[in-house]
Amino acid sequence: MSSLGRYVPISLAIAFGVFNGYYAFSGPLKAQQEKPISPDAKQQTKSSPESASTKEA
Repeated sequence: MSSLGRYVPISLAIAFGVFNGYYAFSGPLKAQQEKPISPDAKQQTKSSPESASTKEA
């Protein structure tokens, strides 16, 4: 019985943390998913300016 008593507060803390993260970040994540990705943004992710400068040197 005492081992069960140790896991209850830990379980509650984990559940609260997961719920808190979902509640805090659900709005911004939905907004980011709805935003269309521009062609310029796709090109920036494929080749960063750092990789271009290292190729020149």
